[in-house]
Amino acid sequence: MTTADDTVDLLQGTGRNTSLARAFEVLEALAVHETGASVAELAKATGLPRSTVARLLASLFDVGAAARPRGGRQWVLGPTISRLAAGVDSTSALAARARPILNELSARFREAAMIAVPVDALSARVLDQVPCPRIVGAVPSWSEPLLTSPASGTVRMLLAELDPAEARTALQHLRREQFTSATKTGVDELARAVEEVRSLGHSTVVDEIEEGLAGVGVAVRDRHARLVGLLSVYLPTVRLAEAMRSGLVEQLHRSAERLREQSRATE
Repeated sequence: MTTADDTVDLLQGTGRNTSLARAFEVLEALAVHETGASVAELAKATGLPRSTVARLLASLFDVGAAARPRGGRQWVLGPTISRLAAGVDSTSALAARARPILNELSARFREAAMIAVPVDALSARVLDQVPCPRIVGAVPSWSEPLLTSPASGTVRMLLAELDPAEARTALQHLRREQFTSATKTGVDELARAVEEVRSLGHSTVVDEIEEGLAGVGVAVRDRHARLVGLLSVYLPTVRLAEAMRSGLVEQLHRSAERLREQSRATE
């Protein structure tokens, strides 16, 4: 699992790829020239040699980050950039829609509420969270840039999106760290936990990340049923039974459905 200190070390001690930095200079220049720019114009805008610009454009073209409409001399931003921008816009829109719902969940159950978004098939990052309004409440510390541990209900929900064989293979390669005496680390027991998420439609993790901390979460989907977020409530373990009796799972599902309906209305 990546830690905050690991990230600091990476930023301070790792060498930089100057070609990558120059490629972004070219992309920024292309963004300014919305109707297209020639190699000569891009070289002038970036201060890079024309041969360097041409080489960078060829590499950017290979990954779809730059394009040359109709094979002409003018270059524009490619479809990959559009997809990335659309993803950022979509995530920003989800954050705006989720904030009132997080506030409602936190106010209703008087616990901490969180929404995360998938980064890839096995990790997610926290998009927004609302702290517990009580004096004594769960204070999960999401200092890591990514949620990657299968001890997390969020990651188990991601694993539940895979078929059982794929999920088991993924578990074999994930780092299975023992945080507490209750943390599940064996592939078999984690596979059973993932299957339970798949069967029930929600995740429940108790005392596995921190002693005395429980979390309950559900998937958030768009109108195409694609997973776009993971909505959770975190609370002290001693209050979990009360929250479950009060309809926590049902409310999480209703909240996730509201987010799905809102996404339909904006598309």
